[in-house]
Parts: sequence; C-alpha cells; structure tokens
Amino acid sequence: MKQMQGISVIEVLIAFLIVAVLAGIALPASVSMYTRFGFDQTAMTLGESVLTSSRTAVATGSATIICPTAQNGGCRQDSDWSQGWMAFADVDDDRELGPRDTLIGRYAPWSQRLRISSNDGRKRIVFQPDGASAGTNLTFTLCSRDTREARVLALANSGRFRIAATPGDVAQRCWNQ
Repeated sequence: MKQMQGISVIEVLIAFLIVAVLAGIALPASVSMYTRFGFDQTAMTLGESVLTSSRTAVATGSATIICPTAQNGGCRQDSDWSQGWMAFADVDDDRELGPRDTLIGRYAPWSQRLRISSNDGRKRIVFQPDGASAGTNLTFTLCSRDTREARVLALANSGRFRIAATPGDVAQRCWNQ
C-alpha cells in the first residue's frame, strides 16, 4: 500500500513566489486599465451632461448651466469638478440653482481617484437657447492619482465635445496646481 505524502514547506514557498511574481506583473496593467476605464466613463458622463443641457436649452428656450457642485449643493466658485457637477435650466437667469430653476441632473465622477479641472476662468458652462455654449472654449483635464496619467477633453462654443490631444506635461501640471 502506498503512503500519502503532503507538500513540503519549500513547495508552498515556491507556489507563493510564483503567485507574487504573476501579481506583480498583472497589477500595474490592471491599474492602468482601471484608470483608462475611469477616464472613459467620466468623459461619457460629462458628454452626456453637455448633450442633455444643450438640448434642454433648445427645447425650453432658456439658458442651461453646468457647474461643479459645492458642498452646500450649489455651484462651486472655482474650476475643480472632482466632486461632481450638476446641470439645471436657469429660469431666473441668475447663473445659480434656485427654487425657480429646474434641475436636469447631478453627476458624479466615476472615481474619487480622478482629479477633474476646467481651464482657469471657466467656473461653469452656459448653454444659450440656440444650443451654443457662451464664452470661450472650455478644456477639462482629467488626472489619475494612481498612474499619473491625464486626458484632455474639449468643449467648443458650438457644443461639440471631444477628446483632445494630451500634451506630455499635462499630468504633472495637473497635480502641481
């Protein structure tokens, strides 16, 4: 009769070492994939809010606003969109969400590990009743805390929203602001 034998400590250590090496190879790739997915999801959510707001402005004949959300539920007064944003029909034309205005939606970034900022001076997007965006073109910069990657999104005055070319130093500048 053959006697059963167990596995040795050395065999267990070798198995753990193999698993650790494979995890070390797979982890950076999965973090990078997770970051790209977060960029894509956030870009789609921003694009959805832009499209919905532009169409609402045309349909209702009143300006619509998209702005970064403040702690108190109103609009932030800076260009940091990392905590989310909201869109509303600005019925009373004061550029702030009030009791007479119609909330279109509140949007959250896909991950708190992303920093989202707009170019300086653009604290909000205002869509006119013709669907065009008032003011200058707007650029969003999305930065990842995990991979130091960045992506740039651009909104033209015509309402066209697209992924723009990302210069090499954008990620570094994004985290140094």
